[in-house]
Amino acid sequence: MAKQSERAFTLVEISIVLVIIGLLVGGVLVGRDLIKSAEIRAQISQIEELKTAVNTFKVKYNYLPGDMPPSEASQLGFFTYTGAFAGKGCTVVSGYSYGNNDGIINGSYEYYPFWSHLSDAKLVKGTYGGTAGNLLKSNTSACGMDAGNPITSPSTTSEYLIFVPMAKISTFVGIQGNFYESPKMTRKIYITKKDNMFNIFDLSSNSISAHDAYMIDSKMDDGLPTSGDVRINDTSDWSGGIIAVPPCTTSVTPLQYDLSPATADTKNCYAMDFLF
Repeated sequence: MAKQSERAFTLVEISIVLVIIGLLVGGVLVGRDLIKSAEIRAQISQIEELKTAVNTFKVKYNYLPGDMPPSEASQLGFFTYTGAFAGKGCTVVSGYSYGNNDGIINGSYEYYPFWSHLSDAKLVKGTYGGTAGNLLKSNTSACGMDAGNPITSPSTTSEYLIFVPMAKISTFVGIQGNFYESPKMTRKIYITKKDNMFNIFDLSSNSISAHDAYMIDSKMDDGLPTSGDVRINDTSDWSGGIIAVPPCTTSVTPLQYDLSPATADTKNCYAMDFLF
């Protein structure tokens, strides 16, 4: 009985297999890079569209969304606060106000009406917070809102998305004023002439990787985490000072995004701010 012949792979065949494997791996990596680049572009476009929406609202109605006095908002059919402190600013808690047309979006009391006004004006996609009268009611005995937040304080992703948009990178898009308390105070989150900012954030401790933050910052601004109009939120001490936050940033002045291969793609930056 004839012995079955055995045939080994030739060097040419092994080379072909290795080339095919290399092409497949390369294709996967290129595809991943293309997806990431598309996400970066989408996040930039979203922020730019929101800035345009705010400017359009201000030109059309002469107020910032969320900062519109109650009398004007109710005439337009937008959400408005009720109660003793509506539209008057706050004397009970320094700097907290709602609907007082001071040009600052108060992060505690004008946050949710901001998105409600933009959606009611049809300047952003989606509906946030419902219609006039069913979003919030101000507390008549203190400078605040019932339960501190709309309806019940949101604590999950699905609850937050009732009131704020979803970000393209990270989870949510927020809004807040640059002033830590009020315009009459000197304390600012950042030393800049910009009064308000969008931010992208998550419910977890960190929301964006240093690499993604750097790519966004480089395309929109100066590529540095603590200067310009695009900044990393956790590099500020809330009074204009700068704090190093490795591995999001380096610890060497001037601070830069830490793009070390071991950590650059890990979500290690708390939130990203876009001043306007």
